[in-house]
Amino acid sequence: MTLRLATSAAAASDGELLGRIGAGDSSALGHLYDRHAGQALGVALRVLGSREDAEDVVQDVFWRLWTGRARYDPARGRFRGWFNAMARNRAIDVLRSGARRTSMRAEDPAALTIEEDGPEENAEAELHRRRVEAALATLPPELKELVELAFYRGLTHREIAQHIGQPLGTVKSRIHRSLGMLREALAPLGDTP
Repeated sequence: MTLRLATSAAAASDGELLGRIGAGDSSALGHLYDRHAGQALGVALRVLGSREDAEDVVQDVFWRLWTGRARYDPARGRFRGWFNAMARNRAIDVLRSGARRTSMRAEDPAALTIEEDGPEENAEAELHRRRVEAALATLPPELKELVELAFYRGLTHREIAQHIGQPLGTVKSRIHRSLGMLREALAPLGDTP
């Protein structure tokens, strides 16, 4: 009986696990953790550059999910993307608040990879990463730099404007244009952000 429940939980969709979490099933949280923590850790690590800080961020995001302070809306996209965005946003909050244990930031986000998922998930994530890198490579260098500063380094629009010496409005419109270009480049592949 226990083996069958564990197998059914492992085969359950993210939505089913979320429903079980809402009903207080801690094993469902464990399955969701096993499925998504590795990639979320990689996202937080890219922003913070400290594994210890990134682990704290992932733990906090799962705690928010468990306590119901974070709610997933399937109409807005896949759970994995939503969850990784939560980890990224929380990591940026930690970065901005100065609550980090170190001041080091990852300079090369592509060099930081965490492979704790199964082979299929790793292959899918690697394919997605390559598609995003290829789409980024199609951007003019000045637009690519803005996207990397915003999404890999976690800088705010204001910080980017100061960093590159451009007006805030210019930075915002260029990032918006860059995201539109990336969306167009990724749409035929089904990888729209």
